[in-house]
Amino acid sequence: ASLLQEPPVAPRPLAVVPVTDAEQDAALELAFQARHEGYTTELCYGNNMGKRMKHANKVAARLALIVGPDELANGQVLVKDLDSGEQQVVDMANLAEYLTTVQFLYRS
Repeated sequence: ASLLQEPPVAPRPLAVVPVTDAEQDAALELAFQARHEGYTTELCYGNNMGKRMKHANKVAARLALIVGPDELANGQVLVKDLDSGEQQVVDMANLAEYLTTVQFLYRS
């Protein structure tokens, strides 16, 4: 092995972001499930939504899993691509399958 080889790329985390304090428990459970599935996960809570999203960007997350009151009531999560800004609502029951289809997301 050569010392000049490129080092392995560290996986970019998922950021789990509750919209309000009321969704923190659900966000914590979602973060736990994502970690159990092998994803590097960062839970962004405290302060306001803007600061939570800034934290997600600061940790170089590729996706933000946003848990809001409407999404939670409907058993869904808003998945935001932090590189492109694209957003998609995904059913919680299908989230693990959705994440495995996202080619750019690496597992730890």
